[in-house]
Amino acid sequence: GTASTMLQWGDDAANVIAGGGCDYIAFQGSGVLSQRLIRCENSGDLAFNSCKIDLGVATLMQCGKVGDGGYVSNIHWSNLTGRCPNIAAPLFVLTNGSGFFITGSLFYNEAYQGGGSAVDGRYGVFVYNSWNTISIKSTFTFLFDIMLYAHMQNGMSCGDVHLESCYFDETNAGVWLTALPGGAIGNVSILNVETTGKKGDAIRVDGGGTFTRVDIHGCPLREMKKNGIAFYSPVQLAILSGNTISQVNEPCRFTGSINGTILTVSDRTGHPGGTIAVGDYITGSGVATGTVVTGLLTGKGLNGAYTVNISQTVSSRNMATASGSYSALYMASGQNTVILDGNNFGANSLQMGEGVGSYGVRIDGCTNLKESNNAAGGAIAAWSVSNLGPSSSFENFWLSFTPSISASGGGSMAGASASGVYQRNGATVKYALNGQSLGNGIQFIVASLPVPPATGVPTMGVAQQNGVLCSATAGPSGVTIVKYDGGATANVNGWFQASGEYRAAA
Repeated sequence: GTASTMLQWGDDAANVIAGGGCDYIAFQGSGVLSQRLIRCENSGDLAFNSCKIDLGVATLMQCGKVGDGGYVSNIHWSNLTGRCPNIAAPLFVLTNGSGFFITGSLFYNEAYQGGGSAVDGRYGVFVYNSWNTISIKSTFTFLFDIMLYAHMQNGMSCGDVHLESCYFDETNAGVWLTALPGGAIGNVSILNVETTGKKGDAIRVDGGGTFTRVDIHGCPLREMKKNGIAFYSPVQLAILSGNTISQVNEPCRFTGSINGTILTVSDRTGHPGGTIAVGDYITGSGVATGTVVTGLLTGKGLNGAYTVNISQTVSSRNMATASGSYSALYMASGQNTVILDGNNFGANSLQMGEGVGSYGVRIDGCTNLKESNNAAGGAIAAWSVSNLGPSSSFENFWLSFTPSISASGGGSMAGASASGVYQRNGATVKYALNGQSLGNGIQFIVASLPVPPATGVPTMGVAQQNGVLCSATAGPSGVTIVKYDGGATANVNGWFQASGEYRAAA
């Protein structure tokens, strides 16, 4: 129907209305963005079973109301099916309540004619005020801007988010969790959720607020225009295991022409994930450097017309979008504890041609990283990791360090330089370094180590100094390079190398 509201439980002034159940209802709407077919402002538990959406449904349900005590209890949707029009309205709006549960459902958003993307704001579930529990299980959705978008502002919190055994197909972004400063999101678990995308990140965490724990396990994520998994905000604990991420940083390749400031796209090619969006750079033979899409005309992601910022004339030819440098996994600095185990971040066949990120994994800072059994691949490098805490453990990449060089056994070091790399797996640290020294009556070279070694534990390595084979013994002051016969190593100018492993102090 065309009514703004079809079913309502409670209002601003009412006491809490008891819950109930609704089965086998087909909902149709007028397509008006402000429409809420179901309102729950003060209610007990409600259950909707085997219902259907069709034709003109903007927002199917709004749960709770901000500022008027409009708190709702638990809302259950099972076996929801159907389609809704591609308009800028969330299908479900959660503003103040206890539990929201979707199970065993299949619903989709209508595509633009000829394909394309969901319009901005066409969310599956939108949470913008405090809510206790959100659970989506065994559900297939298609072509939503963001399937789950939780936006916690100052003073707002979301307790638990649980997604399991779902397929979010052709979303612009799959799951987007935002906690602004003063806002908080508690425990997040995303298990066996497959996501394909068009414009953004498959899973995104941001906002600068508080995130307690994020678990992401067994998720195939692919065809993303940006990152596979992106942590733009620090989390207290993040555990990622068994995920496979491919085709990130994916361009949209197409046949196009430019007349003045109008880009006309006539034939899109390449992998199915990429689309054209405002802000994309356009590349191609004869296309002016710095050409950027500034607006949508008849083009809504695929074929059609767009405006660009630079006036030019370019005949029909192969072109592509370029949106930036993204990774299978990106984590901004400030992470606390991160555990990565058994993931494939774009390695080997998972790169799938054009869908290759700049890095497989990029981590800009973490107090305690535990990394093992992972594979990674990227166009620039498989791993880009920096600013790790000294207790971090990692077995699939090496970090650089700059040893300080000193003299032992008398004399002085007139000058020296060195560089090194190291790897840590649990308590075991492997290292390799090389450098040059200018000795002045000294006996032995001492190079500092990236992680302090344990005391009282024999640790040995091999070294060379001016081509002479030496031993490298790790101790509290660093690694000491000594000839096997005990003779001096550094009383002449020269180069040195050392490598070995030792047990870390902590």
